[in-house]
Amino acid sequence: MRISILRENLVNRYKAKFTPNPKGKGYVFYATESSNGYECSEQQAQEYIDSYARTLKKYSRIMIVWIILAAIAMGMIQGFKIYVFSKFEMVLYFIIPLPIVVARVMRVYNAPKALERGKQISGIRDQKAIAKARIKSMNPSMLYVTLGVSIIGICSTILNDEFQNKLLYILIFSGLIAFAMYMLWQQRKIANEEVEILDQQKINASDIGMQYVTEDFFDQNEPFFFEKITQLMSKRKRANFWEKVTGLERSYVRVFEVLNERGVTGHTSYMVDWKDAETMLFMIGKINKTLELEEFKPSNVASTNDHILEEYHMWLLKKGYCLWQIDHGADFYAGFVVKIFDIQL
Repeated sequence: MRISILRENLVNRYKAKFTPNPKGKGYVFYATESSNGYECSEQQAQEYIDSYARTLKKYSRIMIVWIILAAIAMGMIQGFKIYVFSKFEMVLYFIIPLPIVVARVMRVYNAPKALERGKQISGIRDQKAIAKARIKSMNPSMLYVTLGVSIIGICSTILNDEFQNKLLYILIFSGLIAFAMYMLWQQRKIANEEVEILDQQKINASDIGMQYVTEDFFDQNEPFFFEKITQLMSKRKRANFWEKVTGLERSYVRVFEVLNERGVTGHTSYMVDWKDAETMLFMIGKINKTLELEEFKPSNVASTNDHILEEYHMWLLKKGYCLWQIDHGADFYAGFVVKIFDIQL
């Protein structure tokens, strides 16, 4: 367990060398805290991190097996009184493979330095960016252990009458709890920021037009699409509306018929007559309210629903969302909004 946590610590510190590039594509590689940043693709970063993690796992296991075998061999030799090992000799035999192991691990560890022969895309990081990298490099497992031990420590201090200076111990443990929770919150915040940067990179690298799904495919995968359209609803509310959907005669529009009843909120779908622009804008407003987005304002040219939807789709892309429509050929529009990469058909 301790070896595993140590390995996680080392891998996390290694991951902190790679930061998503907020001004371009891929990642930025920093060899040290005070190094310049160099261009690195997402694939390269993942390969370097995976290779380092695999190498650590492989050679830590080799060292464990070697130590066990060496201990058994020396125990047998001393047990049969063939030879008596001194403490220095024991330590020496235990660490015989260590130089080879360190050399192999360091070769993988230093592999990304080849990127420094490529394009430099950033100077030395400021103190705020360095602080983020340090927080990112912390092992969450260690923070959770700190949290658990501190909670147990407070309980033991309160319940055990033999403790002196109880208030001091409680303050120390409370400080550790606050520190661990703050670091975990910061790590979650940093992780979300990186996901947003990577998603934006994908948006910038691709020309995402309005997405379409056939009525047959929607009908066949109705539960899947219903869940995506209503994922911001509470579980109970979603279950109630799903009962209403399944209570209707089966058709690809029954999800939209139920969810687009007057007063229903919390979903991201619309079903509007092809020429009713006023209702379309009203439904877009309801969707934006559900997604907690600002008001969408179409241009003066967007007088018809097809123009409104095209503009709305382009507007959504900048927010990380995408517009899907049912390709049915009838005289109404039926569609829904989800995060750009939320649906993989």
